[in-house]
Amino acid sequence: MESINVCFNELSLESADTDSENRYPTKSPYSSCADQVVEIPDQLGQGSNYLVKVSPDVDLMFTDTFFKSPVTFESDHTKMYGAIVVTEGQLTIRTENSSNNHVIRKGSALIFIIGDTHCTFSYPAGQVKMLNFSISPALMSQLGSNTHDFPIQKQENNTDDNPYVVTHDCLWSVPVTPELTQNILQIYEANLTDAAQQFYINGKIIEVLALLYHSYRVKAAIDPGIKAHDLLCIMHAAEIIEGKMMSPPSLLELARAVGINDNKLKKLFKILFNNS
Repeated sequence: MESINVCFNELSLESADTDSENRYPTKSPYSSCADQVVEIPDQLGQGSNYLVKVSPDVDLMFTDTFFKSPVTFESDHTKMYGAIVVTEGQLTIRTENSSNNHVIRKGSALIFIIGDTHCTFSYPAGQVKMLNFSISPALMSQLGSNTHDFPIQKQENNTDDNPYVVTHDCLWSVPVTPELTQNILQIYEANLTDAAQQFYINGKIIEVLALLYHSYRVKAAIDPGIKAHDLLCIMHAAEIIEGKMMSPPSLLELARAVGINDNKLKKLFKILFNNS
């Protein structure tokens, strides 16, 4: 099935109003508190993207859409910092500076730091649900405050409004661990008063970003080429062992439970935890 190409500028961007829940029947926790709503055109499918301006440093985009056929959105040259967590469906991102497609499937996430680059965002036909966290460069750079090669650097003598420079584009695929899943659910289910809600969600997004970056660093420390799925399986195995310390499963039982080859499980587990 041929993909439909759409420019982001062609999408309808509306300010949310008090009647937004009636206009957007999708059961989203943000349909009534979104600052802006981006509707999917009828010819492409149905659903909306709800933008919540959580704080000066954090925007949250909640996506709940259904596409009739594959579609590719194109963005103008822009700087983007943050993370995407896919909870249903799939998203493929490609930048003009990379020959690789970065695929984020259900149960996985992507940390992105993108400079002034043209990007495409492709979706297959079907349901797509995801959380997109847009972070300010000042906040994002704090992740790499002790890392000399972090892709965001602050130019001390730069007098521009944004003194941060992206030295190279980075798209880091990471697994969504059970701990991350719990935090994401807490974002979905948050139901506090207005000011408390934003304060709470802001903290949760920073926590999710920290956990994602930690997962990436763990993955890179083991093997830069390790698949996100394999890393998630190893972490799941560790949780099973921790919960059954009195009667731990055998290697084969553990491998079957997490869905990975027993030899690979043993090898990666030993590298990650320095234990057999």
